[in-house]
Amino acid sequence: MFANIVNAPKLRRCVESGRATDDYYACCPACDATLGDDRRRLLIRRYSNDSASLHCLRRCPEWVILARLDLTAQDLRGKDGKMPDLEPGWFRHARRYAGSLPRPLGEQ
Repeated sequence: MFANIVNAPKLRRCVESGRATDDYYACCPACDATLGDDRRRLLIRRYSNDSASLHCLRRCPEWVILARLDLTAQDLRGKDGKMPDLEPGWFRHARRYAGSLPRPLGEQ
């Protein structure tokens, strides 16, 4: 669930995005280990069922990020046990609406 990821003890400098609802940025633990990088490059997105998705802006593999946070892929699942339904390149587009609200009918 989303709370497991955002509250992970090894996640540093996690802040809410000012531009999009339910988007958070944090320091990527994989980048920290390899590059000593202290920038917020990890995008964490929350969905309506409390599931989450991760994307490092330097393209660190998701499984490496989860391993460094001592988490598993099960922690990405929501309350209903489902993973988020992601389209390719989902991280390139900022969210226009809150994850809990349906999109307008013209965009569905």
